[in-house]
This record gives sequence, structure tokens and C-alpha cells, in this order.
Amino acid sequence: MPSDLFPKPRVDYVLPPDLERAIEKKAEELYEKRIAPYAKDVPSSQRQKLIDFQKLVFVIDHYGEHVEKLDPAVLDSLWKKTEEFLNDLEIEKSLQVALLQDVKNYAQIEASTRTGKKLTDYEIGFFYFKKSCDVRMQRHIMRYLNKQPASSSRIEITRDILEEIEDDVDDLEEDKSTPFNGNRLLEILKSKYTAKLDEYTTFINSLPNAPQDLVQRIIEKINKLKY
Repeated sequence: MPSDLFPKPRVDYVLPPDLERAIEKKAEELYEKRIAPYAKDVPSSQRQKLIDFQKLVFVIDHYGEHVEKLDPAVLDSLWKKTEEFLNDLEIEKSLQVALLQDVKNYAQIEASTRTGKKLTDYEIGFFYFKKSCDVRMQRHIMRYLNKQPASSSRIEITRDILEEIEDDVDDLEEDKSTPFNGNRLLEILKSKYTAKLDEYTTFINSLPNAPQDLVQRIIEKINKLKY
């Protein structure tokens, strides 16, 4: 019997053109702000591959934030696409596994909110370390391509965490319309338990070697949420 009589179900996650363009712009902006400093010697062809890869990571994130019942077949298809990108960049397999595991771990955190888990159930440092996985992953890819150790310093990780917290503050309004967003701050504000915001100030001030201009800016933004 011809196989086309029983076509396989589509497992693509297709976005409307305007949303796809918005995600592409977001990927370009993230690249220029938080990845380009580590990519000064990367050819333009590889630069575009990295932006496209980041776009795919954002698409996975969008799927996790907007679809209540996650389809394992769709997720598997999206993860396979990430592997194709990394293969195209000639990233060795063992590093691919390590890079993607971090992203998958964060995806599992977001998925856990569907079963009653709260983002605040996760320790603040652990949560934002995992949430900043895509920037750290891109940095490690860049360093690998530049024949450097695929790792991040403690200072870089601290900045990643701080910038991820600042993104949560800046994205509050946008995330209000996202059904399953990963905005930990928004969850606190919705619960009306604003005293929990003090946890952020304590945590931020405890980070060693943190850029003080960034620390001060974020604390000022958080303090405004209390009133």
C-alpha cells in the first residue's frame, strides 16, 4: 500500500511570518549585545549560522512558553534541528551533548510549571544560571570555533545571571501575555508576595566581582517594583 496514503503527521512548529521576523530580530540583537564581543574573528557566514541557531533556540523557547500540551514529536524535531546546526558548525559530538543538555535542563524547568511547580521553587542562583544557558552556550561555541577552551569564567557567569535578571524586569509587560513564561519576577508580582523581591537584592549583592554599575541599575529597577 502506498505510504503516502498514511502520511506522517507534521512535527514542525511553524510561526506566523511577523512573529518569525520578530524572533529573528531578537536573535540578532542578542548576538550583537552579548555574543559579538566573543566573536570578533568569526567569518560573516558563520556569524549568520550562529544567529540562525539562536533564532532556533528562541523558537524552542516560544513553543515551550505558548503551548500547553507539549508534543514530544515536535520537541524531538526541534532538538534534532539544533544538532544539525551544530554539525554544520563542525562542533564535536561530546561538546554538542554538553551544550544542548544545559538548554534542555532549562526547558524542563519551564515545562514543570504545567504540573504545579513554581519558578520560585527553584533556588534563585540555580534558576538564573540555567536561564542564561543560551548565552553561555553561544560563548562556548565561539570559543571552540576560535580554538579556545569552551568554558566561561566566574565573572562572565555572574554577568550572565545579572543580565538575565535584568531581562526579567524589562520583559514584565511583554511576559504578561505569555501563558507559560519563565519570568520568575512576574510570578512573584502575580502572587502579591512582593516581600520575596528582597531575595533578589540580597542575592545580587552577594555575587562576587559583579559589575557595580549593573548591580546598582538592577537593584534600582527591582526597588521600583515594590511600590
